[in-house]
Amino acid sequence: MRKIDAYFQDYSGFHRHQLNRVCHYLGIPMIATTLLGLLAGIIFMGDSEQLLRLDAGILFLAFSVVWYLFLEWKLAVPFTLFIGGMYFLGRAMPLWMLWTLFAVGWILQGIGHYVYEKKSPAFLKNIEHVLIGPLWIFAKAIGYQPR
Repeated sequence: MRKIDAYFQDYSGFHRHQLNRVCHYLGIPMIATTLLGLLAGIIFMGDSEQLLRLDAGILFLAFSVVWYLFLEWKLAVPFTLFIGGMYFLGRAMPLWMLWTLFAVGWILQGIGHYVYEKKSPAFLKNIEHVLIGPLWIFAKAIGYQPR
């Protein structure tokens, strides 16, 4: 079994209840977008008005994309375009909105797991699932089928 398929199978085991999945379909994009936006506020080179600059959001995104490419490049390439858009969306949001949506996203995760799924989040078992969640949601959205 390929590593991406094993990750998705394991991750899916924590998301069997339909309403938990709905909470994740809404909450994970909120968390990913706002996390990238919050990290984008930590600027290393350039200034906040520059389109291209080096910030913590770009570094986190670059690390994640490299990891995704090693897992499954055919899925990682289109996901990179998508999550790149999430980075720029998060970067454009005001700070109060970033924190609010970040909190709402995590509240949705909590509701999904503790009200509907009755199971702890997958990342408590394996921290890599923090990165698998957004990729899993994207894969579901585009109809990606593991082998």
